Amino acid sequence: MTDKGGKTPEQLVVEAFQLWNRYRAEGDTALETQAVTLTARALARADRRGQDSVSAAARLNLGVMLTARYERTGDLDDLNTAARHLKAAAEVLPPGHEDMPQVHAAIASVAYHHFQRSGDLRHLSRAVNAARLSVAGQAGSDDPRAVGRSSNLGNLLRVRYELAGDEKDLDEAIVHGRRAALHSPDTQRPLALGALIGSLVQRIVRRQEPADISEAVNAARQALDAMPPGYAARAPVLGAVVAALRLDHQFAGHRRSLTEALGLQRELADSLPAGSPDRAVHLGSLSELLRLRFEQLGSRADLDAAVAVARSAEAVEGAEAFAAHRAAARALAERALSGALLADGDTAGAAAAARESVAAARRIGQLAVGGNTDLVARALGLEGNAWLAVHEATGQAGARERAVDCYERAAGQIADDDPARGVLVGNAGLLRLNALPDDAGAQELRPVIGQLREALTLTGLRNPLGAQSAANLGIALSRRYFDTRQPEDLDEVGALWAAVTGLDSAPPQQRVRIATLAGEMLMMCGQYADAARRYADAVELLPMAAWLGADRASLEAGLTESHTLACDAAASQLEADGDAEAALRLLEAGRGVMWSRMLQLRDASSEVQQWNPALAERLAEIAVSLEAPQNFSGQGPLLASLASRGNDRREALAQEYRDLVDQAVSAGHGGFLAPPGRQELLGAAEEGPVVVVNLSRWRCDALIITATGVHQYGYQPTEVTAEEAEQRAEVYLTALDRLDEARTQLHHAERARRLGDA
Repeated sequence: MTDKGGKTPEQLVVEAFQLWNRYRAEGDTALETQAVTLTARALARADRRGQDSVSAAARLNLGVMLTARYERTGDLDDLNTAARHLKAAAEVLPPGHEDMPQVHAAIASVAYHHFQRSGDLRHLSRAVNAARLSVAGQAGSDDPRAVGRSSNLGNLLRVRYELAGDEKDLDEAIVHGRRAALHSPDTQRPLALGALIGSLVQRIVRRQEPADISEAVNAARQALDAMPPGYAARAPVLGAVVAALRLDHQFAGHRRSLTEALGLQRELADSLPAGSPDRAVHLGSLSELLRLRFEQLGSRADLDAAVAVARSAEAVEGAEAFAAHRAAARALAERALSGALLADGDTAGAAAAARESVAAARRIGQLAVGGNTDLVARALGLEGNAWLAVHEATGQAGARERAVDCYERAAGQIADDDPARGVLVGNAGLLRLNALPDDAGAQELRPVIGQLREALTLTGLRNPLGAQSAANLGIALSRRYFDTRQPEDLDEVGALWAAVTGLDSAPPQQRVRIATLAGEMLMMCGQYADAARRYADAVELLPMAAWLGADRASLEAGLTESHTLACDAAASQLEADGDAEAALRLLEAGRGVMWSRMLQLRDASSEVQQWNPALAERLAEIAVSLEAPQNFSGQGPLLASLASRGNDRREALAQEYRDLVDQAVSAGHGGFLAPPGRQELLGAAEEGPVVVVNLSRWRCDALIITATGVHQYGYQPTEVTAEEAEQRAEVYLTALDRLDEARTQLHHAERARRLGDA
């Protein structure tokens, strides 16, 4: 049957759909308008003639078209009209009709857009319900459309989990994500893998299962390999990949993953336009990654870049549905900025940034729809961090008390077995511990120890968060031990700190610090042999703080806190068994970290030259590049960014150097990495004895190196102490400074006299 125009409703539907496909291919909005108009005409004619199936098809197409136009223009009338047509189509079509899954998928899309506009979780739940109907009965299908609908359902479930916290949603999202990743066509596979990674990341944060970490990292590698140049959805896929790589570093200790994540996050942040609602989130993530690399490697350029990125994140705006994410990014950025400014000595700026972080965190709490407990907990946790920053910047006890209150209230919003609760409980416990007087007894320490023990139970020990929990509990137990002298406390402290020292994923400086604390405690307890072993552990870890890619200034800064470690380690060895040679090796290993690092760069190629000339040549080339100083002097966001990007290259070179060295070691040509042996040490005395004076708080000794061995002479406390030696050295250095100043003044005066004579 035809109408006065000569075309049936069916023909109009087909013609309109052809126009729509042309619009999708060419981007001409005139074609879009024609397709919508023609579809509406087909619907009107089908309704007049009672052709329900044609009417339903027209309503479905019109709903899809209007939703797409809403995505382009933001016209709410289009979205509401699309919702009415899709609802009518669902009511007209009989159950089991072949178009019904597509109708439900379109309804889910409209509902999600309503959620994005309003932040109302009811719209999100409608979207999930419709998406579930769109995949009902199609679990085994590899039809690309069915696979796409399954992926969409997984995304919706993950978003709802993030906001409502129901783990069943997360588990179901992973099931659908795996199916989509397995059956998606090549063009959609990277996006499907990204969605799966996003869900796995959420579950890793919640449960920290090694199998999930491995699956997420494997999926991340596959997604990167599967994306062709110019892939349209590269940004969301990269966001998921970065999250997986960061967790791989955090929980498995793979530093290469951190380096890769930083490069991809930088690319992602650079790719986002200024008005993108995701921009603040990604800039905040970039700032955190830069700070994390600073903590790992000690390069000040990364810290400066983190400050600059945090500042740029402050002013980014976004859509209402992203308001909580934007506020969280602002809180994180301001907290990062506060810490960086405090490190620079700008206490006033640090305090101001910390208070901005407090305000941003409170905005998250105001956005928690329906008292959403996960969002409330996140808001309180971030506010606790912010108040802690205020306390660090100002020393105000009230700010510390507010931080404790926020942490404990946040913990009350989270499930009892959630590791995130352990972090919050541990934060509160540590602040309570720090607030106790130095002479606090066992009775005062008991509740704090209980709180820190609960935190460790929740976080576990084999990850950086657990390492911090174990370190904190050890500090509390050590304080109780010195009050009660219970050997059980000492044994537990030793076990906890040994576990932290041996955790590859913990920051190197933290591992050195904890091993040093263990050595100090054991020395005070008279357990000299155990103390010597812990100090030796700390010295062995020192090279990890001397990042191969660091310039000299950054390397010296990273080792400043450990300047007395080598001296204390040597002293503990002498106290333990009097082994002067072992003490000298510890002293030289600790004090020579920077020098040995230079020698490693300069001498590596000499040993492997005959074995593999090409490898030796490349090692030499890399060494020249790494020895070159960073030439980005001055201040400002641009210079900070350039210097940090320079670190990206230095880290890549350092990794290549390590890989090449591993090849040499595997082939039996890694002797240049070995510490100095006995003969090498004694060789220093070929022309006569050499005396090395070691000054430590534990004892002071002269180590006399001769051609036959190393001998020790112990100074009596009445002869010399470390404190007295430091004071004399300070007086001597001050005198040298004054002498240099006097020489400079004399030079200027002489020059002026000569000019006057001329």
